[in-house]
Amino acid sequence: MASYEFFLAKRYLKTKCRVGFISTTTYISIGGVALGVTALIIVLSLMNGFSTEVRSKLLGMDAHLRVLKFHGEWIEDYQKVARDIERLSHVAAAAPFVYWEGMVASAHSTAGVKIKGIDPTKASKVTDINQSFLYGELRLGTVPGKDCGGIALGNTLADRLQVSLGDEIYLLSPKGTTLTSLWGVPKMRKFAVTGIFQTGLYDFDASLVCISIPSAQRLLSSENAVTGIEVKLDDIYKVGAATRQINKALGYPYYTLTWEQMY
Repeated sequence: MASYEFFLAKRYLKTKCRVGFISTTTYISIGGVALGVTALIIVLSLMNGFSTEVRSKLLGMDAHLRVLKFHGEWIEDYQKVARDIERLSHVAAAAPFVYWEGMVASAHSTAGVKIKGIDPTKASKVTDINQSFLYGELRLGTVPGKDCGGIALGNTLADRLQVSLGDEIYLLSPKGTTLTSLWGVPKMRKFAVTGIFQTGLYDFDASLVCISIPSAQRLLSSENAVTGIEVKLDDIYKVGAATRQINKALGYPYYTLTWEQMY
């Protein structure tokens, strides 16, 4: 078969009459087609590799899907909701979280941040945050020798605030505003830096701070409630089936937000 293919190639690539121009245009055409195919393969490979890398980084710091309540309502019985979700097929783990926007201030600078309250043990089951730390660890409880809780933040944000492990910073949240006789004052709490992470994605490294769920609840005055439940699946491409199961099991006012919808 190989000799037959070479015979065909030789038959149509070489002319019977010795015309140099025809041979030259033939080889130029072959080279053009080969160059075009090569460029297409390279571009597709780069795009596929880029998509895979970005997806792995995004899903490394975020869950495969989130369960939330309509109208931004808090989830009060979140422990029971998380257990109900974990019983469903394709669900590997579920973890509650608190999420809001606020400000962080150090002795040198201030910045707007995304505040995320998590349970370190459960959060490590739905994300890869423990593998992203440059310094310190995900220790968000009361810090020994400090009258405050721990906080983890991205390396870009830490550089902007000029802080390192053990330094004290303050979180301010307009959500937990305390009222005075004249105006509202944003609620403020002190934290000690216990971990600095690097995800490779600027949005996380420059604006995300992680604290414990109880600390976030006190800061946001949400009592014993959370923003939502993060869910990790055994297969990221089964979000459709998992979403239908969760929506059917929980019903209104719950809804799901998948990683495809978020990103």
